[in-house]
Amino acid sequence: MALCTLNNVKDRLGITGTKEEVDSVLESLIDEVSKLFETYCDRIFDSAEYTEYYNGEGRSWVRPKNYPITAVSGIWDDFEWGWETTDPIDSTYYRIDNDNDSRAIILRDYTLGDYVQNIKITYTAGYSTIPLDLRLACVVETCRLYNRRMKGHVSDETLPDGQNLTYDLALFTPAVAEILNKYKNKRVA
Repeated sequence: MALCTLNNVKDRLGITGTKEEVDSVLESLIDEVSKLFETYCDRIFDSAEYTEYYNGEGRSWVRPKNYPITAVSGIWDDFEWGWETTDPIDSTYYRIDNDNDSRAIILRDYTLGDYVQNIKITYTAGYSTIPLDLRLACVVETCRLYNRRMKGHVSDETLPDGQNLTYDLALFTPAVAEILNKYKNKRVA
């Protein structure tokens, strides 16, 4: 999913109207920046359903890869991996940990078995609406790449009036990196 819209970027660049070639370039850049952000942050931002498997390790919590967790369809604890024939853990025994950025599922009065890949969890996680700061970061980086598209990897140039311009070749601007670092997946084993 794109983290910002074509109109968000065109508004920032001051582009009005429809120019098919420009729109196509911008849409491609938006998709590339969105994917780059997801890769950098090691997570998917758009709301989606997931099925994942974990070692139970005798814990009373599960911390899936994707967040914020918005719904849990089921949690199974089966050391024989017979998910189709095993009943899921009753939903009254767990809740989404809203005090921890909805990144974990806490179990009450239940301890997971200490086996390899004995936990199966199906859940929904991600944003139905992209947070404003993340959307802004995507707009800023898309505009930066659009403005730089003709410069390639040139780090500086001298203008006809003798003025020297230096370009930032960093992966992201410091402000965008600061925003992305808030969303970076920091996995706990």
